Amino acid sequence: MKINVRAAKVALVKKGMTMTALAEKAGLTSRAVGTILKRGSCSIISVGKLANALDIQVEELLEVKE
Repeated sequence: MKINVRAAKVALVKKGMTMTALAEKAGLTSRAVGTILKRGSCSIISVGKLANALDIQVEELLEVKE
């Protein structure tokens, strides 16, 4: 599933979190979070974990094709 990397990084900065803190809160490894943000894609389960850890809606992380 494609994610909006920019939106994820903006949410991360707004929360004042590091990627390591995000990984811990999301129940993912730091390596997994780094890979997700580099590739811009992950499973729907990981999207949900990231959104929950960032206190945002899943839809805010999804890449919108127009």
